[in-house]
Amino acid sequence: MTIEQEERVKSREEVMNMLEAFDLCGSFRDAGELAGCSHHTVAAYVAKRDAGELAGDGPQRRERIIDPWLGKIEEWVERSGGKIRADRAFDKLAALGFAGSERTVRRAVAEVKANHGIPPKSWRVRLGGVSPVVGVFVVDGAHHVEGAVASAGVVPAVDPGGDISVEFPRNRGGFG
Repeated sequence: MTIEQEERVKSREEVMNMLEAFDLCGSFRDAGELAGCSHHTVAAYVAKRDAGELAGDGPQRRERIIDPWLGKIEEWVERSGGKIRADRAFDKLAALGFAGSERTVRRAVAEVKANHGIPPKSWRVRLGGVSPVVGVFVVDGAHHVEGAVASAGVVPAVDPGGDISVEFPRNRGGFG
């Protein structure tokens, strides 16, 4: 097949516009005029739709190497209250016979934690493993921080779950 003969592919939006115009008008010519394309193109896509040959809702999710192990990862996340680290999960899976990479396990652990409503690390307080926050309190609806970070001007954030957290910039204000 040469380049000239190769079928041109319309975007999903263009195809939907053509089919919608055809359903509205009932005429290939009128639909082509409304959609800004040839009536032959409209006829071809209507025939494909009627034959069930149009693509569905997009690409289907392929099976991943980690899929058989997701149940085990979910169990560990639930039992640890979301505290299990991906590197520990990888070590445990490798001992059970998992042949994938550590990166695959990191993605899967992050996905499982997100499904369980556990916020990503960037939402949690951290500063070299020790948080200088003594307390967070609310005055007139505003969140305030007690402790060493108060002088650095760090403002706490409220995540979508209502938990208060503080993120510290690296190498700023003498921290780091």
